[in-house]
Amino acid sequence: MSRRRYGTCPPTGGLVQNVYTDTTYTEILYYRGQGDSTMWTSTYGATQALRYAVTGEAAAKANTIAVVETLRDHLRVTRTEGYVGRYVGPLDNPIFWLDVFQLDEFRYGEGIWLGTFYLSNSSSDQYDGFFNNLATIYDLVDDAATRQLIKSMIKEVIDKLAANRWLILNEEGLPTTAAPQIAGSERISFALIAAHIIDTPEYWQLYEDVYEDQIQTLPFSSVAFWNRYTEYFAMNLKHLNYFTIFRLEPDEERLRELFRIYMQKVRPWVEDGRQVYFDYVYLTGCERLGVCEGSYGIMERGVNSLHKFREWPNVQWFVTPPPAEVDPISQWLVDLQEKLPAFLQDLLGFELQAKQGYDLDERCIQDYMWQRSPYKMSCGPFPLDWPEHMLPGADYLMAYWLGRHTGYLTPHDIDAPPGDDDDDNDDTTDDDAGDDDAGDDDAGDDDAADDDTADDDAADDDNDDAAGSDDESEQGGCGC
Repeated sequence: MSRRRYGTCPPTGGLVQNVYTDTTYTEILYYRGQGDSTMWTSTYGATQALRYAVTGEAAAKANTIAVVETLRDHLRVTRTEGYVGRYVGPLDNPIFWLDVFQLDEFRYGEGIWLGTFYLSNSSSDQYDGFFNNLATIYDLVDDAATRQLIKSMIKEVIDKLAANRWLILNEEGLPTTAAPQIAGSERISFALIAAHIIDTPEYWQLYEDVYEDQIQTLPFSSVAFWNRYTEYFAMNLKHLNYFTIFRLEPDEERLRELFRIYMQKVRPWVEDGRQVYFDYVYLTGCERLGVCEGSYGIMERGVNSLHKFREWPNVQWFVTPPPAEVDPISQWLVDLQEKLPAFLQDLLGFELQAKQGYDLDERCIQDYMWQRSPYKMSCGPFPLDWPEHMLPGADYLMAYWLGRHTGYLTPHDIDAPPGDDDDDNDDTTDDDAGDDDAGDDDAGDDDAADDDTADDDAADDDNDDAAGSDDESEQGGCGC
């Protein structure tokens, strides 16, 4: 990501994909991926905020501030209050617009933005990146001006959404044609972010109202079954929103309900996908609640996966995924699809998938690995190899720096809540093989009430006799 000033125009910049003239990687032919630049620019900003929180490096802080200023440009270039565009770039250099000038969302900048172009027709996924990643930056970067800018942008955009029935309205005041509705976990996370950052009674009340309005339908809007087999990119969007919810929800009862919905509707469809970022989102939620299961193995798998990212240059390349057991649900969907009219087959686009996700070195490299299905058994439809096409690498950076910040890159068992004194326990109740109560009665027992059928001591010494008496004068009755 770079920022330059073109004449009197405001500075422009944003995360994109580079297409080089050759594999010396010295001359850029043109840029790609501008349509999702708000999402990936903000994602990159979050990675640099995490990096700054871990290392304190000035370069990481500077990168984060540059991202926030770029997102401000994406908001201001539309000249429409509360409406965030997808990208802004200069007109005087065709490498910025060669790949996008024919798109319907291409617009010319006006006013102080003369000499620029931008991409409009924004969508909920761009707003997902805008809100959630700015929230991470706000919490981790100690720059007063940047935090104030984030607060003002969040307020402007949330006010526009809340006033217009949570629809993204374009320059003409009409809903965009690309997923304009903000609902479910998106609406909850956006309102929570506004309450957290603006922190006034008005916005906490907005969050209360949104939560009560959305919680009944959240189990339905969170269902990730179809995203497992089509439109997998929505898995990344769901995890963006739930990551914020798990971080910021202040009420434990609500947090438990939100985590329960995530575990029922989302987690089952990603837990075998070897998606490191998704696993870290899960650990973020379960660690706050003290209900993690298999945390050591999840972290160990994450470290192994991150080692399998390809070394620089991060270019598009083709692999043939190894043979794998076919997921039976995908087989059923493909068989059903073949019985449908051709136009429906094209619309659905079901493919055979592996039952378990491939590891990262067995997948075709793509723009952002966490939004691409790890179950694909073949690569395509892009060119088999495109070594001149370099991808940003924000996927690796997000998982790596989140892992560094949370400590998940050092595999360990996450402790259970107070009340369970097993040394290596990682679940909500005691994992002692013979213990069946909610508290703990193993060797170092400290629970207030025991589960012995005939022992009614206030504190349990787990050594009552056959008659049920509790006599510490008996052999072994030492309270241990």
